[in-house]
Amino acid sequence: MEARRYADAADIFERVLMAVPDDFVSHVGMSIIRDDENKMDDAIWHMERAFEVQPSNSAIQGELRRLYGRRDGGGTF
Repeated sequence: MEARRYADAADIFERVLMAVPDDFVSHVGMSIIRDDENKMDDAIWHMERAFEVQPSNSAIQGELRRLYGRRDGGGTF
């Protein structure tokens, strides 16, 4: 992912999620990739799954708010 080889990274994350549907790192990674592709609904869906795994993670809370704001035109949640 750091090399911005998102297609390869997404393939790996999807394989992990098939085996471990609540894998935190894979959901965060997929959210970042989908956000970069402007697929906001998918980005939010994956970040919500990451939030379900670690609801007290302040970085995930902030990222979820940012994604909602980006999708909804900058609203505050």
